[in-house]
Amino acid sequence: MYLTGATSGITVAGITGSPGSSLTQLNGPIAVVVDNNG
Repeated sequence: MYLTGATSGITVAGITGSPGSSLTQLNGPIAVVVDNNG
């Protein structure tokens, strides 16, 4: 997730640089939805 003008970000889902289909990986995500619980 990046804020406008930011030069670095925070991984909020998955593992950076590790695509896949396990429960801790994302493979070609289109969107991430965040609810009121964060």
